[in-house]
Amino acid sequence: MVYSAFSNKEAPDWPIVVNYFYVTGKMHSQEMKDPTKNFQSFYEEQNYLMKAIMNLDEVKVRRSLEKVNHWNFMGTMFAKNNYIRGEKDVLISMLTDLSRAVIEAGLPVKYSFSLLDELIQKVELQNNIPLFNLYMQELIWRYFRELKYFRLDHQLPIAERCMRYIRNNINEMVTVNEICNHFHCSKTILCRTFKEKYHKSINIAMREIKISAAKDLLVKTRYSIKEIYTQLGFTNASYFYRVFKPLVGMTPKQYRLKYLITK
Repeated sequence: MVYSAFSNKEAPDWPIVVNYFYVTGKMHSQEMKDPTKNFQSFYEEQNYLMKAIMNLDEVKVRRSLEKVNHWNFMGTMFAKNNYIRGEKDVLISMLTDLSRAVIEAGLPVKYSFSLLDELIQKVELQNNIPLFNLYMQELIWRYFRELKYFRLDHQLPIAERCMRYIRNNINEMVTVNEICNHFHCSKTILCRTFKEKYHKSINIAMREIKISAAKDLLVKTRYSIKEIYTQLGFTNASYFYRVFKPLVGMTPKQYRLKYLITK
């Protein structure tokens, strides 16, 4: 099938190689002909890439992506004949392998499966994949970054992890209890260590970070004030104004007008 798709000719009687693809959570076998005799080297490149990701070796990942592996070989053949279903199946197979690799490297299973579901849905919603290899690399780098950030977070002291969590969730109105649950940490210990590090409480830090972002949006975008406070997790204008004015010394509208006047 693959040979015919790639060459538009009837496939010759070459030895059969059986490959397995994971599609929508089920494993399917698929027979294909081996016109190149190079599948062993393709899989070796694929395994090299997996190890590079697991070790967070960016140089080796980049080096590996410059070479031909099983995924881009198959994807390119499908893409040449606009076999979108085949391209998607190759990407889903790749995502499954990447998910297994990062779990082995320490990324939590629950989070890995959630990421896998998210990216499979993203692939399935594509009407076409015009630049298959670039799209494939984008997904690979997503796994690399997720594993990298996870390891960085778990190497940092708890106060710095807390601050990173606040910044990463700036669009939500998180509570101290939710942060404690996320890090499986005592509220007393977290609040004390955070204040020792940053000389302010967690709640004050959350308000300051949100208002700093609001100030940028007020002067750098055309978003309405309602759009801004909604993006930052505030449920209503009254609460947003109550937090904004004490920290800035003026209302959001006054802040925006003052900036425009000075310009």
